[in-house]
Amino acid sequence: MNPDSKLLLDEMHRLFKEQKTQINERFAELDRKLDERFTDNSRKLDICFTKIDDSINNRIAEFDNTITKRLVDSNLNWEQCITDSKLWQSVLIADVAKSAEALEA
Repeated sequence: MNPDSKLLLDEMHRLFKEQKTQINERFAELDRKLDERFTDNSRKLDICFTKIDDSINNRIAEFDNTITKRLVDSNLNWEQCITDSKLWQSVLIADVAKSAEALEA
């Protein structure tokens, strides 16, 4: 083989090797940046889902408190109605008893 050809071939081999190294370094850098981006986005998603979860839990707790308060108020209302009904029933029974006594006398 011609010495000049050998030198040219060696130089081409060195250049290809250098280019391959540069390409591998660029791919490694891009891969690292992509991993960072995925990690950052994963953290952001976790924060977002945590906020949403907290918001949903707060709304459920508020709803539960509201429903509980309404049920308590409703029960008190019914208890008051029953008490009033018993009082009216007692008054009516007393009036009927007085009327019956008045008729007998």
